[in-house]
Amino acid sequence: MIEISKKQLILLIGIGAFIFNSINGFTYLAKVLVRDLQVWLDQKPIYNFWITELSMILIFTLIGIHVIYKLTKKQKVSDKELMKIFLLWIIAYFVIQLSQYFYTVYGTRFVMENKHNEYGNYADFIREDYTLQSFQSIFIFSRYLIFAVIVYFGQKTVTNHV
Repeated sequence: MIEISKKQLILLIGIGAFIFNSINGFTYLAKVLVRDLQVWLDQKPIYNFWITELSMILIFTLIGIHVIYKLTKKQKVSDKELMKIFLLWIIAYFVIQLSQYFYTVYGTRFVMENKHNEYGNYADFIREDYTLQSFQSIFIFSRYLIFAVIVYFGQKTVTNHV
């Protein structure tokens, strides 16, 4: 069994929280970009919805697997390395949040101004279809489930190699 100090435990919890929120934030940014690109290309709202939501799940899963793989490559990590990883993920989180903000303010606004009817049609379509709104909730919930599975299998892989 690997022994960790309380300091390491706190850092690991912080790293996990910022990793999850960073991946979640990046996935949301990608979702908005994919949605807006499809609005720009005059994609039918139903296709836009499904392509956007399924892309989000795929991106979230691939990034989650990649991050867990990268983090579990090393067997031993010092307190100093843990602190660097923690700070890196804090920075990543805030960069992603700022990117979301600026894209929403400038990118989505640009799409809305130049493709007003198409954007309105998409928004109305989603708002009027309660089934699609339910699916959006399911997709949001599924990210938590996917992350739990990724972490579970990631830790299982690590313990099998020790």
